[in-house]
Amino acid sequence: MTNLPDTPLSLKDDDLRELLKEEVSRITAEILGLARFNADNCDWLCGYGGQKGEIISDIYGGCAGIALFLAESYQVTPNNAALECAIKAARSLKFRYERDRPTDKSIYTGCLGLSYLFIRLSSITGEASFLDDAFKIASDHVDPDANKGVSVSDVLTGAAGIIWGLLHLYAIKQEKWVAKLIAAYTRRLYRNAEFYHGGIFWDRSPFNTGGLCGMSHGASGIGFTFLEVARWLGKPFLYEVADMAFAYERIAFSERVINWQDFRFNYGWPGKQEEAVQALIQGKMNHFTRPRFMNAWCHGAAGIGLARLRSYELRERLGDFEEFEKCVARVEHDRAGTSDKQVPGGLCHGEGGNGELFLEAYRVLEKEEYLHKAQQVAAKMIAKRKKVGYYQAGFGGKGNRLLTLFNGDSGTGYFYLRVLLPCVVPSLLAPEFGEPSNLIKMKPDDSLFTGGIKELQASLIKRAFPRTISAVRSLGLTLRFDINTLPRSISKTNDDFARWLSKTLRGKTKASIGDLNGIFNVEKQKLRLTTAYNNYALLFAKDLLHKAELSRNLSLSVNSLSRQSLYLDPDVRFIRIKGNSVRKESNPSRRTAKSKVSSIRYLMLRPNWAGVSETAISSGVFFLLQSFKQGARVSSIVREMENHFSGRNTVTRERALRQIAEAVSGGVLWRTNVIARYAVYRRNKMGRDNLLYYP
Repeated sequence: MTNLPDTPLSLKDDDLRELLKEEVSRITAEILGLARFNADNCDWLCGYGGQKGEIISDIYGGCAGIALFLAESYQVTPNNAALECAIKAARSLKFRYERDRPTDKSIYTGCLGLSYLFIRLSSITGEASFLDDAFKIASDHVDPDANKGVSVSDVLTGAAGIIWGLLHLYAIKQEKWVAKLIAAYTRRLYRNAEFYHGGIFWDRSPFNTGGLCGMSHGASGIGFTFLEVARWLGKPFLYEVADMAFAYERIAFSERVINWQDFRFNYGWPGKQEEAVQALIQGKMNHFTRPRFMNAWCHGAAGIGLARLRSYELRERLGDFEEFEKCVARVEHDRAGTSDKQVPGGLCHGEGGNGELFLEAYRVLEKEEYLHKAQQVAAKMIAKRKKVGYYQAGFGGKGNRLLTLFNGDSGTGYFYLRVLLPCVVPSLLAPEFGEPSNLIKMKPDDSLFTGGIKELQASLIKRAFPRTISAVRSLGLTLRFDINTLPRSISKTNDDFARWLSKTLRGKTKASIGDLNGIFNVEKQKLRLTTAYNNYALLFAKDLLHKAELSRNLSLSVNSLSRQSLYLDPDVRFIRIKGNSVRKESNPSRRTAKSKVSSIRYLMLRPNWAGVSETAISSGVFFLLQSFKQGARVSSIVREMENHFSGRNTVTRERALRQIAEAVSGGVLWRTNVIARYAVYRRNKMGRDNLLYYP
């Protein structure tokens, strides 16, 4: 923590100071005028213009955020009405949470945002009872089971945002139950990480073309979380988890644009799914692959810069500072380009949020040039507001207005408060949790935190090669993997393990290793495909197309099917297997599930947005499917199969047609005119990849 003055020395320009205070007072008065009072309660309709919509409770887009602005404004323009309104709103929200029991917990979109509001009310008023409210809300609403009711890991709505709220509480009072919750949600974060090319990301989704970068939903926000958790747990090895999150983002960095790609695909927008399906059919792969960029706190350089700056503050590493400087350059470039445009002023994806990078740089680096930059941002925002008469909201298009903290006028006002008192009014976008006076202590048997980096490596290997590890253990001490032989870098753990096992199996007899080699080959190929097929929105579009095709194909008669030209799914791969390599197959087809393991000769691997599925198939089905790898007419293939198995009575016309129909229904075979252009794209991207893998 730097020792900067509460009132920055550079704010000697009384005109600028008064301009900012007047604007804060104006916004405060507007919000008070739109408040709905009822006895000791107060709230706002958080819709457009504050005149319609619904009562939303959270900090991000609801009443808690508006109340937080009013409370903080009291420190700049002491307005008793504003403070009283904030207190009434907080009490009203507490009653609402007790009554409705909402499931969201994050500091931005859940109950811990209300908890934080009470923490700030206590700090501003000196009233200790508000702290009791803050802790009670957390204890009543945050479930000790970190996997219950939390679907994502990110800062805005998920586990990382829960940790931020809990750290605020623990910094005030070192309650054991809070410490346990922090540890539980930290475990969840690590165990839900996905590894990609030496880095890690979270929250794989069909609505994205890749794992997200940035602060709100991406790797920077969770990396920021691990920086803080490493400090509060007293476990420096957790810094490496943050480093791996930042390493993943470097893959998405464009030197030309000086920004990180935004991998969101926004399937939720009207017509977006139909548009994606048509692009897939027409072979317009640029629809899915063209780089997209955004520069804001939520996604892009402004927020990523805050994460790198915090990392530099804690560890003084040159690489972090260099990336921070790139972020400053991007924000400066965008600021110059929008000087005459009416753009959102809020915190999430507005000028106020981007200006936060300058304020944090002023605090950390103690260089007033950064404060001057933030002041310039604020002055231009006010000038544009006076020109058009309003601040553009973060949602709803041109002319839309909101009162809320992250996308409306409250957030714009909060940024002005930060410019006036950057070391008094706390940052919401890169929060400080203070210096750990009492480290969070873990139980001696908590291997994730006591085992250090080696335990993290072991967890990674178990997740990537679960069947292989099980088989290795069953073989006894002669093939036991010693995690201590690995180098410290967890980014190369999977490769190191694969090399170790390949070397260990070399020269071993079948009798000594059983089916281990086949099991290992299956998992290695699945890992390879998972890494190679990483455009989740594209794979999801393929799922959507299959659903549309399915309704059409169900009405096909046998004769109609015979006349179809079909193409094997270009993403499918086969592994020829022996013995019991897939005895633990978790999702075989119904027909295959009834087959004897001894009859299984092939495993079909199919990448999808969630990972790689596997299905055990017989030799006959394999030969039938691979006949369509370059596209073929059904009647021709059936005739070839009849001739090939002539006299063996193994494959009949009816049986072949039934298997083809099943493959069409399962999305393994496609109409050629539907999938042909996609197949060309895959062939060009993946090269002449072998259709068949051998153990």
